[in-house]
Parts: sequence; structure tokens; C-alpha cells
Amino acid sequence: MKRVIEKLSWGIFLLCFSMFFVSGVSINEVELDPEGSDIDEWVEIFSDVEINLSGWYIEDKESDKFYFPNITIGENSFYVFDLFPTNSIVNSGENLSLVKPNDVKEDEVLNLVDVDNDNKTRQRIPDGTGNFTFQNSTKGFPNQAT
Repeated sequence: MKRVIEKLSWGIFLLCFSMFFVSGVSINEVELDPEGSDIDEWVEIFSDVEINLSGWYIEDKESDKFYFPNITIGENSFYVFDLFPTNSIVNSGENLSLVKPNDVKEDEVLNLVDVDNDNKTRQRIPDGTGNFTFQNSTKGFPNQAT
């Protein structure tokens, strides 16, 4: 009986430990919106777990911080964080980091470039884990290879 309780205790500990350190949240798609008024810049977040984004933020290469509202997104869900009217992300060579409330980077995307004013974005395929590609926007929806 003691051995069963010990194994159960370790199992609960490991589950709690993994839930604290592995959030399953990532930068999934980015619209830099070059040219003109820059009114459509956004970052899409994907989460494979239910999580509250309060205290999380996006940081750009100039160390500007964009804090998420107090919002919970569900398992395997997307949240689109509109950056208008701040418009401080650059269109060539931008670096974006997704940072937890304890100032630990959860995800990072380096050297983003978008020089055309079109409907194309940088996006991960598959969602949350894949490499970034440049293709037609899927804002708020699953990314698919074209």
C-alpha cells in the first residue's frame, strides 16, 4: 500500500510540474502589414491547452511590450492580438517573443519580413509547432499548407 501511495504521489507531482512549465502556447501567425497606414498588424497565438493570458505579453526587437487582456483561450484555440493603433512592429527583420507573466520567453520568432501589401502572413504549419511559411492569411483559423 505504501508503494502505491508513493507512486500516486509522484504521478500527481509530475502532472502538476508539467502543467506549470509546459503551457503549449505559441506564436502561430503574424501580419506585419507593410506600406500605407499599417492598420492591420496582428499576432495570432495558438494554445493546445486552456490558459488565461493575463500578464502575458508580446515583445518586439525594440523591447516594446504589448500586454494581453485578461482572457482565457480554450484548448486547441486561437487568439488574435490586434496591434493597431500601436503599429510599432517593423516590416523587415522583426523579432517577436511571447513572454509569460514571470518574464520567461515561451516562444520566439526571429527575422520576420513582409515587404508587400498583400494578404500574406508568416504562419506555422502545423499550428503551434511547425516551421513558418509565407502564404495567404488564415487569421483566427487553422493554418493549412497550400
